[in-house]
Amino acid sequence: MKYLLLVGVLVLGLVSGVRADILDIFKPELPVTVTYRPSALGKGYVINLHNTSNKFLTVIVTIHNPTLQTGKAGHQDLRPFHGLEIGWAQGWEFTSGDLIEVRNADYRPLDVKLP
Repeated sequence: MKYLLLVGVLVLGLVSGVRADILDIFKPELPVTVTYRPSALGKGYVINLHNTSNKFLTVIVTIHNPTLQTGKAGHQDLRPFHGLEIGWAQGWEFTSGDLIEVRNADYRPLDVKLP
């Protein structure tokens, strides 16, 4: 019994020391698609986040441009089977080279790079 307890403590210690992004590989794929288009009225791009599941999802959207050293993050609520466009009119400015990450704690993160 002491042996099992010791093994359990060691395994727990190893797992707790593993980075969360490594554990993401065991999560299901995020049921969101990300598409983009040039902004018709403003500058940069508009992205469309489309929830392909039958569940409401709250996601964290993070943008980072390594060249310009700019970034922004915020949450978006996505209705089941619906899309949401965000761009400069919503306070988000997407530019060429931006790295977009979409996260939800229950799923693997989704990464997109704008051309």
